[in-house]
Amino acid sequence: MKMTWSNYSGVDDFTGHYGFIYQLTYDDGSMYVGKKSFISTRKKPFGKKKLAEVTDARKKKYEVIVTDSNWREYEGSCKNVGSRKLVSKEIIHLCKVKQDLSYWENYYLYKMKVLFDIFYLNENIEGRYFAGRLTGSKEIK
Repeated sequence: MKMTWSNYSGVDDFTGHYGFIYQLTYDDGSMYVGKKSFISTRKKPFGKKKLAEVTDARKKKYEVIVTDSNWREYEGSCKNVGSRKLVSKEIIHLCKVKQDLSYWENYYLYKMKVLFDIFYLNENIEGRYFAGRLTGSKEIK
């Protein structure tokens, strides 16, 4: 059975929000902080027929497909979970726009000192600051 997200301050309707910041907790007490959007967008290139209809070279040659992301079933993007079992999924912050999502993820990663606390499985922030490379940070496992 899939685990559900604990409600964020009793909010059940996420209409008007782009995504959220989450914290996952595992059976050994380790945690992971990340971000997830409610929708998924991708560019689908036009097929030959539709591409032939485009006469202006400046026009786009793709359509944007927007679908619901798998956020309800999502269990994180952490690569080093190993044999740990997921105990809880918690939404810690809701964001209305994409830019807010990136900002608030970084805010919580720094605030919670994930690169310095051995209980957090996060190994880097923005692919720029890595655990084990900063003075005083936890060592990479």
